Amino acid sequence: MDDPIDWMQLRTCVAPDGKFVWGLHQPRFSTANLREEDVILALGETDGGAPVHNQANFPSGDVDEPSAEPIFEVANPFPFRGTTYIGKTWADAAAADPTRIAIASPMKVSFIQAARKVAGANPESLERLFAILPEPIRLALATTSTDPDDLQHLAETTCQFVRDKRTGRPRGVVFAEDEKGRMRPKIFNQRLYEAVANNPHLGSDYREAMVLRPGIQGTSEIVGEWRRPDSHIFEYLRRNSYIPWGHFAANMAHDSVRYCVGDLTREDVRGMRHLYYQRTYVRMAQTLGLDPPPARSTLSTAAMETLRQQVQKVLPKSVRLQFSATLWGWNYGFDYAPTGYRLHASHQQIHSQFALIPDQVAAAGDNTMGPLPAYACGDQIYTFASQFRTRTGRSFFDCYHEAIEGNERMDGRKRGPSSLVVYQDDNVM
Repeated sequence: MDDPIDWMQLRTCVAPDGKFVWGLHQPRFSTANLREEDVILALGETDGGAPVHNQANFPSGDVDEPSAEPIFEVANPFPFRGTTYIGKTWADAAAADPTRIAIASPMKVSFIQAARKVAGANPESLERLFAILPEPIRLALATTSTDPDDLQHLAETTCQFVRDKRTGRPRGVVFAEDEKGRMRPKIFNQRLYEAVANNPHLGSDYREAMVLRPGIQGTSEIVGEWRRPDSHIFEYLRRNSYIPWGHFAANMAHDSVRYCVGDLTREDVRGMRHLYYQRTYVRMAQTLGLDPPPARSTLSTAAMETLRQQVQKVLPKSVRLQFSATLWGWNYGFDYAPTGYRLHASHQQIHSQFALIPDQVAAAGDNTMGPLPAYACGDQIYTFASQFRTRTGRSFFDCYHEAIEGNERMDGRKRGPSSLVVYQDDNVM
């Protein structure tokens, strides 16, 4: 294009000629030394007994760096998602051995097996040992142990179970009224309860009683369902949601347990998508005053397509929509840090969440500007794609597609893999 500076203001790695662009910092600099005193201390000794001090940390003058680590700077294709910095040394090592960036499988962990080496096989000693463990250690064990015995010991300390009279195994939990008169599980340690119940290595009867059975996590209504021979999904309504105007969660049911992406079947994914589209079209139809679908029934694919077409016909004639965008996200698991900081979702099974996003939000406080535009990520994609076309004369997604198809290695090598495509078919890449 005539003015490359104008395009560069878009801050994207996708160039108008359908190629990726990136930068390489090669830093060299001098740093003024403003320290007033030296604090030279002994750090230890070598194997031979020679002292090791910290003189290197206290230079006498300014610090010169003639050639620091080269750093790649790669803008995200969508500028509102920022920029990635990658050390070249690390990148070269990862290119030579891609397994360096893999997340290792969790190692096997058994506290009981280790404790038996010290305390012996005495059950009472083991019970006392579990009872005196500090809370952070119990929380870490609850999230990392792969031994069902460990996890059963921990689970027993978190709540009171209803037992099967024949086997003694849990078939439910004891409930009690809270301060508002609501029936809630009688939990003694909420964080530990959640952590151990969300560990897939805990016995299935414990997990079902503590967290999997519909209703055990609260009274959120189940308002949709997908049931097939090898897949079962419940659609929960989250009334008081962190997403304004509520959201819906498509959770794998207690009889279709999925803990990782590899567990999902095509039917699971099809079911979650079906529930998302069904809820979206039904809510839009209600907003537009169309006749509702039959109650207490899952729409067939054909019926849902008919409803979509009805919505499509009414849309051009309608007034401004109250809801103008959709939100759809995935949760892939649950974890706690030993400090008690929760690292992920509220439910260990894979599930999706979806909602309609309002077009506007009422201004609060002393604001006199009137309604404010509500946030939706898709709006930023639209805005950026429009700016890209205005400044370059080309479609952003055409350029992005060309860049992916013609990708070249950042290290300049002509040999070795260069494709960015993980999967593609007629509809998606």
